Amino acid sequence: MDRVYYLYDLQQEAQDILGMTDSEIGAYTKIKHMQFRLGSFTEKEARKTIGKRFDRVWPALKMCMAKDGAVYYIPWIEWARKKRDKYIDSRKENGSKNTGKK
Repeated sequence: MDRVYYLYDLQQEAQDILGMTDSEIGAYTKIKHMQFRLGSFTEKEARKTIGKRFDRVWPALKMCMAKDGAVYYIPWIEWARKKRDKYIDSRKENGSKNTGKK
């Protein structure tokens, strides 16, 4: 796993899950991982990821998400993804500068 994933403020996640039940936290974790890998998602994709407990946990999850048109996302995850992509690009650029050097 890309180490940049862990370069986020744990307090933000703690604020998101404050007051959630264990079931809601489990669903949040699944959504968090899905978004980090695939980006923003529709309600249909969230329903498929969460499964049978969707109707029970979705209201709590929506409270910590932003919505852009028909897609949802957790804002700090989007920030972490952009930070990761920027880091990866910088490593690629750095590697291409060193190509040919001995």
